[in-house]
Amino acid sequence: FVLGGRVNGGRVLGETPGLHATQLVDGDVRVTTDYRHVLGEVLTRAAGLSAEAVGRVFPRFSPQPLGIIR
Repeated sequence: FVLGGRVNGGRVLGETPGLHATQLVDGDVRVTTDYRHVLGEVLTRAAGLSAEAVGRVFPRFSPQPLGIIR
């Protein structure tokens, strides 16, 4: 969950992976959104960190904007 005044709310991001036994991974729901995309956008757009700073937090990762923050 992401909360705050700058959040583009009112929607659910990601996809519903399903709950059938053949769709689970080790008995758990499959991950559909990498948390680094969410945190990367929050850190750059809301907290004002540079892309370089976020790159130091998450090395070898290329964030994709999700449109969470206005």
